[in-house]
Amino acid sequence: MRKILRNKKVNQQISTGDCGIATTAFRASNKNNVMGENTTHSFTKGVDAAAYNNRGVACMGKRDYYNAIANFSKAIDINPQYAEAYFNRGNAYFNFEEAISEYTKAIDTDPYHVGAYYHRGLMYRKNKNYSLAMSDFNNCVKICPQYDYAYDYDSVYIDDGDGYFINLLDKCPEYGDYHNAIADFSKAIEINPLYAAAYDHRGFISKHKGDYDNAIADFSKVIEICPEYADVYFNRGNAYMGERDYNNAVADYSKAIETDPHDAVPYYFRGVAYRNIGDYENALVDFNKVIEMYPHEVYGYLACGIVYTYMKRYNHAITVSNKAIEIDPQDAYVYRMRGDVWMDMWDVDKGISDFKVAARLGDRDAQYRLRKIYGKK
Repeated sequence: MRKILRNKKVNQQISTGDCGIATTAFRASNKNNVMGENTTHSFTKGVDAAAYNNRGVACMGKRDYYNAIANFSKAIDINPQYAEAYFNRGNAYFNFEEAISEYTKAIDTDPYHVGAYYHRGLMYRKNKNYSLAMSDFNNCVKICPQYDYAYDYDSVYIDDGDGYFINLLDKCPEYGDYHNAIADFSKAIEINPLYAAAYDHRGFISKHKGDYDNAIADFSKVIEICPEYADVYFNRGNAYMGERDYNNAVADYSKAIETDPHDAVPYYFRGVAYRNIGDYENALVDFNKVIEMYPHEVYGYLACGIVYTYMKRYNHAITVSNKAIEIDPQDAYVYRMRGDVWMDMWDVDKGISDFKVAARLGDRDAQYRLRKIYGKK
């Protein structure tokens, strides 16, 4: 439901420091060859390796991974200490073991290669090896705690504070380490006060903790930085819902819909907010929009059924409940809801029948209703 906001900048070229590799080769050869006879040869080797590396980068841009790997391999053949070529070849591999191996070679060759740590961490995280992923992401933070990098999954770089950011995604909310999570996001914000993603995720954690005031403050900061980002209006609307400030929630959900009218979720939640303030007609408009967008899902029908029940339009509530059961005959809640409607209509037999089905499907509220009806504890 939530999309992760990234504070993107212009993509930068994957391969950096090609001139540096040539300079390093020159300095090393100059140190070991007093006469300078082999200096030109070593310098040329460095330039040649960089040329093959750049060809590989160009192939990557065209998604020609086969030739990219061939060029990176040629660069490594020329200069086995070329960390960037190992890193780039790791990016070209789709196989987990091969990619990990290449990133590790890049790190062995250059222990300060933040991109290799970062991408290896991503691979470990994808493979659910969280402890190794955390170690790599923490190394990113240690190597580059104060510099501004352009964040992009396809590049070597990470955004300012993003080592903290990735560190958190693995700790929170799965591990419930909210205190350290907020501290890490705060550190990222300290590094870059315009880091919208850190505010967004810190706000999300605060909302999850029930700290709605701080959540609203962080989401408001994201809106200040990225007013076109639809999800943050939705997130702030949820925080307002937590405070039972339904009018502001409606306003934020409306802004989210204005920014992205093809997302059904804000319609649904705005409908809930309308329902909570007693504006049933507008609630029905939103829930019917959800049905229009997702006619084969039960959620819109259920929401309409609840509103129809509040409005005492019981026949309409029965109709949408029937439709929901047709879509998902194993949904216990639908039977229980329809049972409640039958009971409101004083059709006790049908109500009990639906409660029994819901109870068999595991609905505890339906089981409680039946015990109450039959006088059992």
